[in-house]
Amino acid sequence: MQQTDLFKVPSYDSKIAFATIERELGRPVDEIFSEITDEPVAAASLGQVYKATLRATGETVAVKVQRPQVLETVSLDLYLARELGLFTRNFPALSDRLDAVALLDEFAYRFYQASLKIGPPSCSSFRTNITLQELDYNLECENGEKMKEQMSVLPDVVIPVGAECASFHFFIVRLMNNVCRGTFRSIRADVSMLPSG
Repeated sequence: MQQTDLFKVPSYDSKIAFATIERELGRPVDEIFSEITDEPVAAASLGQVYKATLRATGETVAVKVQRPQVLETVSLDLYLARELGLFTRNFPALSDRLDAVALLDEFAYRFYQASLKIGPPSCSSFRTNITLQELDYNLECENGEKMKEQMSVLPDVVIPVGAECASFHFFIVRLMNNVCRGTFRSIRADVSMLPSG
């Protein structure tokens, strides 16, 4: 299926993306990368991706940067969609088939779910860490590492983790070229190979 303009997400200004990286790392982009594309190679609802070369290692990487004001945008979208869902409850032919409000509430719960870690105030490791699960790219990298470990029994499945660095608003991972290079035909659907639990 060919992607149409209806499904394409417009990119935002790369100057804003690069400023985000610099603010998070406290260093200029050209100190980190010997090359980085001027424009994103992909854009999605929460962020966009640049192709870059790490200055320190020469490795080609993908740099994913979160959109500015994404929390506000998603919050407004969820509110408006929920209001529409409440309105559809007036039409049993629709609401009897799907409870849009319950569906949106479940999504919002997971989107805004916070992990709160608090140590005793006297402890030197006292910290409060409230994270919006879906927006924290640190968690995305951690989940990638877990998936890589769980999928290690399938040699033809490659998970592009190994982030050089990550923050709440961006992360860097190994770039996967030629993803569809015929490996799919060699992947066996043997569920018994997957780790249990």
